[in-house]
Amino acid sequence: MLVDDSAVIRGLLTRSLETDPQVRVMCSAANGVMALRALERNDVEVVVLDIEMPEMDGLTALPLMLKVDPALKVIMASTLTRKNAEVSMRALDLSEKNRELTRLDAVKHVFEQFVLGGGGLAGRDDDAIGLVAFARYADTRSPLTLDHGNLATAARQLEFAPQAEDGTAIGAGLELAVQRLAEFKARSKIIILLTDGESNVHDIDEDTAIEDAVKAGIKVYTIGAGTNGVAPIRIDRGDGASELRQMQVSIDETTLRKIADKTGGQYFRATDNASLGKIYAQIDKLERTQLEEERFTRYREYYGMFTVIAMALVFLAFVLRGTVFRRLP
Repeated sequence: MLVDDSAVIRGLLTRSLETDPQVRVMCSAANGVMALRALERNDVEVVVLDIEMPEMDGLTALPLMLKVDPALKVIMASTLTRKNAEVSMRALDLSEKNRELTRLDAVKHVFEQFVLGGGGLAGRDDDAIGLVAFARYADTRSPLTLDHGNLATAARQLEFAPQAEDGTAIGAGLELAVQRLAEFKARSKIIILLTDGESNVHDIDEDTAIEDAVKAGIKVYTIGAGTNGVAPIRIDRGDGASELRQMQVSIDETTLRKIADKTGGQYFRATDNASLGKIYAQIDKLERTQLEEERFTRYREYYGMFTVIAMALVFLAFVLRGTVFRRLP
């Protein structure tokens, strides 16, 4: 069964799938409500399910469909729109070996190590660092500060964007970070721009933000976080249990490369947790500035007083030796 609100997409998928003689499209639906009705009437083994649809979206429909048929195989297939841009941050492809982490959890953990130290990173004790978060809108979570404890707390408090703010506004996020750095007096100014999706909100154009970064002398390192194609995501079944499903994801590497190239930075790709940590370690090494300083030492001499005392004692010894302590033959 194909579930997508676009009749064009349903038609294209039907023609594509039925070129395989072993595949038969039993039915199709334009939203989750229609899909549930069709599922009850047809013998369906596999569902190709869109995420963003009117009336009932794919994520809402999925646990209800699994209640009807727990053995149902579901493929989450969708272009990366505002709705599933937020969903992509829930993907688990940046998990540690023995610990399940969403992309957001993994990014927060490595950022904290970059700032405070840990995991092979020395920390940035002497650097003023700020934090800008963006989804549909950009927001300053921490101004430039040397209080890295509060900065780390602000990072830990980052959460998934609410549905009303879903989206990926790379231009707005970059422009706000540039504004925060532009007037700051420092020998080196850098921005680390990390995203796991495609720019789909263009209230502020990326090219405008790039120009402003270049004018301010700001270097931008960009990171594409996550795999391309499909990634695992944990879905609530609606009965208190959850299960892993695969969903379609993509990253706007072209835009990220352009930003890095035009600002003198570098583009990195993190496809797992280990590579994400290595990228921050590499940036940490690249952005170390050697400082030369002159130090002056003031010495205060106290030996004169002790010399006078010693000479007086020697003189007294000679006097006493010739009088009180005089020895007779």
